[in-house]
Amino acid sequence: FVITYAGTLYEYQKIEILIKSIQKLHYEFRKKIKVYFIGVNMIPKEYSRIKKLIANFEDTFIIKERIPKKELIKYYEKTDLLFLTGYKKNKGWFPVKLIEYYITNIPMLLCPSDNGEMENFIKESNCGFIANNEIECKKILINLLKLKSEKKLLIPKIRESIMYEYTQEKQTEKLVKILDK
Repeated sequence: FVITYAGTLYEYQKIEILIKSIQKLHYEFRKKIKVYFIGVNMIPKEYSRIKKLIANFEDTFIIKERIPKKELIKYYEKTDLLFLTGYKKNKGWFPVKLIEYYITNIPMLLCPSDNGEMENFIKESNCGFIANNEIECKKILINLLKLKSEKKLLIPKIRESIMYEYTQEKQTEKLVKILDK
């Protein structure tokens, strides 16, 4: 089972929940899970933080340098779940990563939630899962591991129609309405 996080990691992103959940799953079930953190080495302090969190689990958590988009797509092709984390200090933020992940049609895990735009998008589009603590995260991962072992879809059906709401055209239309007021 492969999980991928691509991009810069910031101090206010709580990746500890995912890491601790997977470590516990490893001890409890001996499940084969690989987590790729691609490009998280951009901020030295955050790179050190993640290195400490994954100590003794380097076979499970693999840190890769930032790579070109073409190479990243190769990782996505092997990925079962894309990882997102809410931005603690930036409520209402809608990161580009969310759209980049969405167009891959790979399920996402938002952990912890931003309790805002990211969560709303995932719920509306049915493109992933939301966990706010280790118990919720482990429960989701156990279910996904079971579905994969049974060769079932990890997510029933992503609602592609929701994407129109996030196009430049639609966002510009919303902005114009706000400015008109």
